[in-house]
Amino acid sequence: MLLSDCSINSRCEIVSINLPNDETIRLCELGLSKGTKLKICQLCPFGSVLVSKGTERIGLSSQITNLLEVKYI
Repeated sequence: MLLSDCSINSRCEIVSINLPNDETIRLCELGLSKGTKLKICQLCPFGSVLVSKGTERIGLSSQITNLLEVKYI
């Protein structure tokens, strides 16, 4: 399932990142890598998603959320 398909307040874990290498590195710098657990805080217009990882909140564009595979936990 893609991150863009998740519902608000759901919890998920990143299974794979299907982005170009430079964008994958940037996500890793933000602490988003395979196995990271996230909570969906807000679904924004046009597919953007606000997620929380611990106490951090990170906004992700629709281009990224459509390429992050996750599973519900």
